[in-house]
Amino acid sequence: MKFRASEFVKANSKDESRSGRSFPVSFEKHQSRNLFPLLRLTKEGYRVIYFRFTPNSSPSDFDHLVNCRATVNEGDYLITNETTVNGIFIIIDGKTLNFKHAKQIQPTIIKKMVIYNLEVFPCQLKGMLFFNCPSTIHTFTAIVFPLLSKKIKERIHIISGDHTELYKFFDKKILPRDYGGEEASIDELSDAWEKTIESFNEWLISRGSLLVDESKRPEKSENKCTELFGPEGSFRQLEID
Repeated sequence: MKFRASEFVKANSKDESRSGRSFPVSFEKHQSRNLFPLLRLTKEGYRVIYFRFTPNSSPSDFDHLVNCRATVNEGDYLITNETTVNGIFIIIDGKTLNFKHAKQIQPTIIKKMVIYNLEVFPCQLKGMLFFNCPSTIHTFTAIVFPLLSKKIKERIHIISGDHTELYKFFDKKILPRDYGGEEASIDELSDAWEKTIESFNEWLISRGSLLVDESKRPEKSENKCTELFGPEGSFRQLEID
C-alpha cells in the first residue's frame, strides 16, 4: 500500500482525530445515512455493503466530508476484522436521494474516494447496485463515471425498480426484513454497526496519529511524495548487494 487511507480525507484545523464522533459538527451529520455490512455473505462469498440516506433526515444534515471520513474509518475496521471474502458488493437505496444531496457532493473528494475504493482498499469491488433510483441519480453518475474504468462501469447497475430487483442478485434471506429478507431491520442493523464502530474508536484515533516524518527524507531523493500516492517508485528494480 503506497499511502494511508486517511490521507484521502484530510483533517481540518479543528479536527486532528479520525474519530467519527470528534468532528466539530453535529453527530447528526454522520447519522444522515445508514451504512453497514450485511451479516451474511452472498453465495459467491461477497460481503454486501448497504447504503441509504435516512428517511427522516434533511439534506442539510448531510456533510459530504464527514461521511467520507466515517466511511474510511468503517473500512479500516472491516478489513481488520473481516473474515475471508471474495469481494465487496455495494447496494444503494436511492429512494431518499434528492437533488440537494447531490449538490453537496464535492468532486475533488469523490475523486479521492474513488481511488481509495478501487486502488487502496484491499478487497475488490465486485458490483454496485442502485435501486429505487430517482432522476437525480444521473447528477451523481455524471460526476463519478468519468473517473471509472470500463471494467468497473460494467459492474454498476442502476435500476428504477423497487427492492424486489435485489432478488435477481442476492438470496432473499440475507437481506433486511424491510426488503422481505430474513435479517433484522435496517435500523437495527445500522444501530448494531454503529455500536461496533464506537467500540473501535480508540484504535481509529491511534491509527490516525501515524505519520511519515518527511523531514528525514534526503533532499535529492528520487522518491518524492505526491498528495495522493506518497513516494514514487517500487521495489521491482531493487538491487541487493
